[in-house]
Amino acid sequence: MSVCVGAVLAVAGSAVGSGALGGTPIAQASDGALSAAALATSSIDLSVLSPTAWAGVVVAVAAVIASLTSVRLSGLAWTGLGVAAASAWGLAGIAVGRATEGPSSSVTTVLAAVAATVVLAVGVVAGLRSEASRGRTGRSTGQQTGR
Repeated sequence: MSVCVGAVLAVAGSAVGSGALGGTPIAQASDGALSAAALATSSIDLSVLSPTAWAGVVVAVAAVIASLTSVRLSGLAWTGLGVAAASAWGLAGIAVGRATEGPSSSVTTVLAAVAATVVLAVGVVAGLRSEASRGRTGRSTGQQTGR
């Protein structure tokens, strides 16, 4: 139930933040302070890697953090799957954005799509393993299984 409530709140928050329900989108309300242009005009030297390589690093780090969090929370009634689904949604959004909007990057599109798939698979496997573990120990009902 908590996963469903969290998903509804996430979708509602995204709709409000994007301006889909009216109002000012966050990107416009911040006067560009939350955009990549703000980072590009800062004094931080990012020329160590290409923009595509940086995108790959960010996607990989997000996938690792989401996967580890999903596995860690998998024992809490499929909460880990909720984390994995939310993270996969975000990574899929990156993939779609890089495929359909600027800056276009086929490498980032593929990396984000693969990362979304992997994160979701990790969440499902972790949830299934947790459920199997509960079934063996009787923790889901609070009773001993007699083994």
